[in-house]
Amino acid sequence: ERAGHLDRSVEFLPNDEAIAERVQGGKALTRPELAVLLASAKIGICADLIAGDVPEDPYLGEDLEQYFPEALSKTQDPAIASHRLRRELIATTVSNSIVNRAGCSFVNDLSEATSTPASDVARAYAAARHVFCLRELWLEIEALDNHVPSDLQTQMLVETGRLLERGTLWFLRARPRPIDISAVIEEFTDGVASLGEVIETVLTEENRTRTESTRNRYIEQGVPEGVARMIAAIEWLLPACDIVEIAGETGLDVEMAARAYFAVGSRFSIDWLRNNAAALNGGNHWQHRAVAAITDDLFGQQRALCLAVLQHSTEDGGVDAAIGSWEAQHQALMVRTGDLFEDLKSSSPLDLGMLAVANRQ
Repeated sequence: ERAGHLDRSVEFLPNDEAIAERVQGGKALTRPELAVLLASAKIGICADLIAGDVPEDPYLGEDLEQYFPEALSKTQDPAIASHRLRRELIATTVSNSIVNRAGCSFVNDLSEATSTPASDVARAYAAARHVFCLRELWLEIEALDNHVPSDLQTQMLVETGRLLERGTLWFLRARPRPIDISAVIEEFTDGVASLGEVIETVLTEENRTRTESTRNRYIEQGVPEGVARMIAAIEWLLPACDIVEIAGETGLDVEMAARAYFAVGSRFSIDWLRNNAAALNGGNHWQHRAVAAITDDLFGQQRALCLAVLQHSTEDGGVDAAIGSWEAQHQALMVRTGDLFEDLKSSSPLDLGMLAVANRQ
């Protein structure tokens, strides 16, 4: 609306007062209203992409090919590559993909969180979509039409959205802009795939049991085992890029880096904090942003603490020995932090103030 893409009175959308009344009454936007917002978001994002250089990225030629029927893309590659509307078609395809898969507020939210334009969000989105093989996963979920309940499909798609958002945000924060999509894909795809293959074996026993229970629940409802396994593990794939980088910085393989990362998250209650933070996401816009910022901090702190712990590892000692060695050198800090966490856990549920204090400690 501020950018001039939308006039609420023309589109019969509720004004601020009407929206406040709906929030108060627990009512949402209607489907026709959401349809207008989806269309407006696509138009706005597409215009931003055409105005920049995103359509020139070589990787996004793949999106151009997907715009055309398969029979054409197989036989008319040269003509497609030189299409006179190439830039417009790529921008349209990318903006459609972003809004259809991630929602009409995705670009706004991440632009606001990272102070980056839509073009950078689009690049990071394309990289995350490829690194986590999300196109293939979306198609497998959609192929379950009339085989599993539609609300179960929706639930699985929402879960993939968490992974897409985390991956996009990570690339926006951790890679220089403009993001080189192909370089990011080459750097992370194999490592993330390796983590996916061993994810259940590197978790703590408690988290592994919970993940296996979730996977079996999906299978019992008719979801193929491979899809069920991937969806059940999404919570633990959120920090995948951090784990791949830890492996690179320490010279460990991805499996060992993951074991250390998840052991640290469990031992120092970072997993517990993140889970409690997720329960606070239902507040207003500013509370949502504050919770998102603290959650992002917690991922970063778990990575930093994991690297610090791994400096204490030895050839004959495992992850637990490294954690024990680190704790022995920071006993006073461990006592203070332990006392704080005991108080927090006895005072559950957490509120935003308690979460902020825990995050600082």
